[in-house]
Amino acid sequence: MAWSATKTSNAPGHWNTGANWTPGGVPDQNDYVTIAHDIDVDTDALCAGLYVWSGILTGNAGQSLTIKDAAGTHTGGEHILVRAISTAGFDSAGTAASPFVIKSQNAVPTYPVKMLISTLSNPDTRVLDFTYCELRNFAPCIGNDTNYLFFNTGDVTNDGILDVPAPIRRDQKIDEMYCEGRSYDRIYPEGGHAGVLDLSGLLPWSGYYWQKLGDMRDARTRISFIGQYSTMPRGIIESLRFGSRDGPYVPFSLTLIEDL
Repeated sequence: MAWSATKTSNAPGHWNTGANWTPGGVPDQNDYVTIAHDIDVDTDALCAGLYVWSGILTGNAGQSLTIKDAAGTHTGGEHILVRAISTAGFDSAGTAASPFVIKSQNAVPTYPVKMLISTLSNPDTRVLDFTYCELRNFAPCIGNDTNYLFFNTGDVTNDGILDVPAPIRRDQKIDEMYCEGRSYDRIYPEGGHAGVLDLSGLLPWSGYYWQKLGDMRDARTRISFIGQYSTMPRGIIESLRFGSRDGPYVPFSLTLIEDL
């Protein structure tokens, strides 16, 4: 991961307290922020990218975190990353009436906000709570920082441009293999499982690299799903099912089970 922080927390406390950052001063839209302590977003906050390296980032009710509309500096282009360490996490303190909001700088962004949650071996004791966290102009993803799929974007070379109306075209990435297609960004319960995620991929996918998903299932790879409409911070792929081909697209479903 390529990351060069311009602001790093030096003490637990409020985002809006300038003394809690090195160099001093509250982060602005051009700062790449590293969270190294428990920090709560007590005001509408700005940054260019966010790396939760250690400590819990808490989003308070009614507040927002706005990410600059530009390409991320991580190797995968994501703007938010939660590190694979038990002391790093994210906690939404939003409410139904007043959610915490993560959004892009622009209403129609060139680079939608992306988030990854690194893989942590069992037991995963991190705080990952997205209750009443509203995600706007967000690129849903499933996976971890090793194997992951991004949705919601259409330009695989330049990290994507939203193409409305829905279903939104997106680039899909597992390692270096891309698949352009459609994402429905919904998890619905089925048979006591945590949920089923419906996706659709455009063929061919660099020689039909569906086996990568099969390998993740067989290896019980720990994943997260972060989306605009639903989230599953910790899960495992239990089954992978394909539907009938619809023109150039092949629909498929991932049945997920919670991995707490």
